[in-house]
Amino acid sequence: MLHENSWNKFKSADQFGGRTLDDTHHRSIVLLGLERGYLGKITSPIHKFILNNSLTTQDYKSSLNETWLFAEEGLERNKIFKIFIGKLSELCYANYLEDNGYKIKNLEAWGGPFDISASKKGKTFDFEAKFIGLSDDNFANIVDELAGNPKGYSWDANEANDYLLLRIYESAKQLEGSGASKKFSVMIIDKMTDFKFKIKKQDDWLKPFNKPRFRFYNDTNPFFQEQIKKYPDIMDDLESTLSTLSSIQIYNFEIFEFEEFRFYDNP
Repeated sequence: MLHENSWNKFKSADQFGGRTLDDTHHRSIVLLGLERGYLGKITSPIHKFILNNSLTTQDYKSSLNETWLFAEEGLERNKIFKIFIGKLSELCYANYLEDNGYKIKNLEAWGGPFDISASKKGKTFDFEAKFIGLSDDNFANIVDELAGNPKGYSWDANEANDYLLLRIYESAKQLEGSGASKKFSVMIIDKMTDFKFKIKKQDDWLKPFNKPRFRFYNDTNPFFQEQIKKYPDIMDDLESTLSTLSSIQIYNFEIFEFEEFRFYDNP
């Protein structure tokens, strides 16, 4: 989780006594786990899938170093943290699958083509997992609250729907080369931001397998302008791309545990 050459810098950033970085209150994930009693939930999948496997790539090992703490500015730390925790959440999800009867056959961490490849009862499964953490605006709002300066915060539920749909689309595109019996898109939502996706929880508002559509789309929206650069055909092939998935599974993620939020199976 941390290269030995970075130890002194790491101690300076965290200090073991609970010193937090500026007004963001950022702390080391590992040391918080040690202090609060859930360190095993972090280290168990790392030992099982990373340290005890000779196939693990050096790039993946490096991505699990807690160097996100070294970024000078809080917002930048949050962005790097989401990459770090995204990799870690993939390993936790692989562990979760094993606990539910799957046998892990390959991982992106081992150089595999997909985040997770597994088997169960004679069938093969490929998974692409996406971690959804705090947005920049949401992060800034929490920092203001911690500093005793709460501000009003609003969001558009349709925009949240569109963002989730985009991440599902990304995972489906990444699974296009899969020959597995079933292909799963997995969304792992940080508990601190899941409120954005609960506004219409009782309505089946996402509808990924029933004429999915973006609800907030317009040609001038910066969010969509950026995505169309990456995926120029997204408006035309959204439905056909999502139809290649067997299932979409959305989880809340808190203290390195998974809570089922909503599952969609392709009819």
